[in-house]
Amino acid sequence: MLTFSEDSSLLTETLSPESQAGPGVHSASPMIRPQLDVIAVGKLFCDLVFTDLPFYPQLGQETYARGFDLSLGGSAPHVSVGLSRLGLKVALLSSLGTDYFGQWALTQLQESGVAAHLIGTRPAERTNLTVAISQGRERAFVTHLASDPALILEQPDWDALGSARLLHVAGFYGLDRQRSFFAKARSLGLTLSWDVGWMAVRDHAREIRELLPLVDIFIPNEAETLALTGAQSAEAALEDLGRLVAQPVIKLGERGSIALDRKRAQIIQQAALAVDAVDTTGAGDAFAAGFIFGYLTDQPLKTCLIYGSICGALSTTGLGGTAALPTREELLQGAARFPPTG
Repeated sequence: MLTFSEDSSLLTETLSPESQAGPGVHSASPMIRPQLDVIAVGKLFCDLVFTDLPFYPQLGQETYARGFDLSLGGSAPHVSVGLSRLGLKVALLSSLGTDYFGQWALTQLQESGVAAHLIGTRPAERTNLTVAISQGRERAFVTHLASDPALILEQPDWDALGSARLLHVAGFYGLDRQRSFFAKARSLGLTLSWDVGWMAVRDHAREIRELLPLVDIFIPNEAETLALTGAQSAEAALEDLGRLVAQPVIKLGERGSIALDRKRAQIIQQAALAVDAVDTTGAGDAFAAGFIFGYLTDQPLKTCLIYGSICGALSTTGLGGTAALPTREELLQGAARFPPTG
């Protein structure tokens, strides 16, 4: 049983002129101005992040990390905070426990400007926790899931969800449940973006492919894409995904990203931004936030990739998935260094 927060203070704010829907972006209603730009949907975690270890300990060993941080975890929370920092109006549809970590996570979201009225609480249950060990661009995780994540999509408030311009869904929650959710969102005229994660692709590749025609934007990483398509290269995988989803985008890590440009019938590439990485946790989510920001502000596809590259790279310069996410000003300053796109 989930109960929901009464905090809806952020819903009453109107959209800024620069965040109006551009051509080709679905609008929630032709008559009513939407109250939110994006609602991110997915699991919420608290991440205990350890960095700068002398060595990875084996069973029976102990080592001391020189760096530590407690941060918001989960793809959807990372994307929601990233988009809020870029100036969009964002809410998160998720769930958490009523323990210390749940209260801490709720406070962090609200301080980041993310509306919390769609976050359900699980009385007497714990919040999802992850211990993350991060060494440069390599990571390892141990996670405790406190409840069935599929409950997030049970009986959603469609009046609230329909107020957004775009729903960004992170994760896979079962074929029938997710098909129903996507179909309802499309019936309301919402734009759908989706990022599934490696474990979902590993265990549910067939079901994910079946659902892809229902979404507008798909943002997997390279390993997920190759596993999903069976292709031998990211470029071949992108072409395969292009037969299933309107806008496929593939994150290539240090090699940047690629996307299918349907207008020009070509693959567009964007190199990664070089930075001194401290922790790569959430870098792919930061990329997604940058890309979605560009999409919703009606930028050319190349610029959307540039925005994703900047957000993804800068996010790695701090501990955790949200500490170093850029502001809109920082993003635009970084983008000004790139050649004009059109």
